[in-house]
Amino acid sequence: MIKWKLPKSTTKYKNKKVIVDDVKFDSKMEANFHNYLKMKFRDCEIVLQPKFVLQPTFKNNKNETVRSISYKADFQIGDIVIDVKGFETKDFIIKKKLFMYKYPELKLLVGTYRELMALI
Repeated sequence: MIKWKLPKSTTKYKNKKVIVDDVKFDSKMEANFHNYLKMKFRDCEIVLQPKFVLQPTFKNNKNETVRSISYKADFQIGDIVIDVKGFETKDFIIKKKLFMYKYPELKLLVGTYRELMALI
């Protein structure tokens, strides 16, 4: 069996991390969308990488600690949470369902740069 390793400079999903205005982004698409949001929502606070706890840490019946499950989005503007993605992974689909259940008052928008521009 051959084990493949990606070079350290390449990420799992082939995106390239970039730094814009001293802010680190996981992809060029995310950085471009941040610039779009800054232009469109000049008077609003744009929160970068807001973290949401989907399930807190707990002890199971064997008294073992089970780590929490959290979700880190790309942006939040008021009650709108935005995640810029080329495609949705299996892990993300589960976290999206947990997020919608735990935070029904927040609106989650997920998509590519162009899809999100059409929504906002």
